[in-house]
Amino acid sequence: MRDIKVGVIGCGLFGSTIIEGFKGVPFAHVEAICDTNSKTLSAAVKKYKIKKAFNDYRELCKLSELDAVCVVTPENMHRAPVMTAFENGKHVYCEKPIATSLGDAEAMITRAEKAGLEFMIGHILRFETRYVMAKEEIDAGKVGKIIALSARRNRVKDQYALYSRTHFAIETSIHDIDTMLWYTKDKVVNVRGFMRQVQKGPNPDVVIGIMEFANGCIAHLETIVLIPKPSGVIIDDAMKVVGDKGILTLDIAPVGLSLWGNKGYQTYDIGYDSRFYGQANGAMLAELTYFARCISEGKKVKIITPYEALESLKVAWRWCNPVK
Repeated sequence: MRDIKVGVIGCGLFGSTIIEGFKGVPFAHVEAICDTNSKTLSAAVKKYKIKKAFNDYRELCKLSELDAVCVVTPENMHRAPVMTAFENGKHVYCEKPIATSLGDAEAMITRAEKAGLEFMIGHILRFETRYVMAKEEIDAGKVGKIIALSARRNRVKDQYALYSRTHFAIETSIHDIDTMLWYTKDKVVNVRGFMRQVQKGPNPDVVIGIMEFANGCIAHLETIVLIPKPSGVIIDDAMKVVGDKGILTLDIAPVGLSLWGNKGYQTYDIGYDSRFYGQANGAMLAELTYFARCISEGKKVKIITPYEALESLKVAWRWCNPVK
């Protein structure tokens, strides 16, 4: 296995997670970073001691020593840096969703195929222990034919200001859409979305979806960004898979670790990207390790393909934009 060098475009909240995640991958090294915000970029340079830093992603993508680029820009700004990376012969890891428009997603996939480069979308649940073990039990036939699915992915009110730039069906619920498509190996034929808005902003903070699959399975999804911050709960995620032979239940909260302190009750993310030993761990580390290994060993990315990410976006898009 050869060492690889990576560039990260976008050094905000999740960009820093990617950088810290690679700290746990001994054969992958973040060689360069980029952010259009000079203050954010300077802070990342100081924190992570990365010498090559750019405000323009095109300059980063020109670096001959890079094997791959991670695109962690806002959701509607994936296309330009992804396409530029492919033009410069770089493999790409792109945070989910693949895009916010179907045209952008299809264009990026076409360019990746034409260039013969790997294009992995960061659907992290495909690397989270509980979701992956559930998938293996389903594939082993222990649930039987899937009859119904339900999922929730609820967040603290404060996160609305951070993530409401994108409709939460595309920003958040798309995790569960992808997982349900993965579990059922089926196509969604009908989608019905319901939305309500409590907080002021560009998108609703209550989104409920009903999906019907080709084989008759029905699914319910919810994302509600209204958990009060004083509750101390930061993640409220769950999924249930109902089959004709068994029922699988998966619950992220409670996490099994809490602090009863002077500022109230506090819980932690211990599954997705838990932080300790100076790096991101959990599913985030597993995901980046898999991507890096594929690039290092010259293997195809198979656990999540760009076409699967596109299919999830198509479903989410129908949820946000119902046919009248």
